[in-house]
Amino acid sequence: AITGYNFHKDGQKLVPIELWKINLPEKIVCVVGKRQGERVHSQGRVLADRSVLYKYINPNLVVAVTYSQDPLYKNTVGVVLLDTVSGDIILSLVHKRATLPIHVVHSENWIVYTYFNDKSRRTEIVTLDLYEGKIQKNTTAFSSLDPPIGPLVERQAYIFPHTITAMKETITEKGITSKHVLVGLSTGSVMEVPWAVLDPRRSISPTPET
Repeated sequence: AITGYNFHKDGQKLVPIELWKINLPEKIVCVVGKRQGERVHSQGRVLADRSVLYKYINPNLVVAVTYSQDPLYKNTVGVVLLDTVSGDIILSLVHKRATLPIHVVHSENWIVYTYFNDKSRRTEIVTLDLYEGKIQKNTTAFSSLDPPIGPLVERQAYIFPHTITAMKETITEKGITSKHVLVGLSTGSVMEVPWAVLDPRRSISPTPET
């Protein structure tokens, strides 16, 4: 289970008060949040028709990854996007016949995670891109206490030809430089993959919406 607490000051000590609790029957493998103090240079994405798709930048969002076994699908990986202030589940995904190892990168409005596909015997990379829409809710601050509005989610999966041992995003001081994902391989090599390559909105035939 994952539990959210608030702390109340009682004299010289802090007393935890349970606010919410989510029972996940599967084993929790990891919980990944964004880097503390991460800077996001661009709040939106300009489309070909000159409209702007605004990023869903929730500083309280974490990715919880679960793993379970059952007689039918053998191994199952679950991915839950959770707001740690309100306890709201933003998105929940299940990958059947998927197993460890699992690696997660969470930055800005996007998430990259990997797992091993038991059925096809290969490593797969899944990317998620979250947007508020074409109208920005608040230009100065994000509040998890506002009524929850589900983000627009773009999703794509890719086959990766190597075994992944580690994964991390690149970090710059101002957050201006385009993001890359550094992938550690079982051979000892490190591969740098531009986010533009993993971007789920990337299209072979560009349209006004991409």
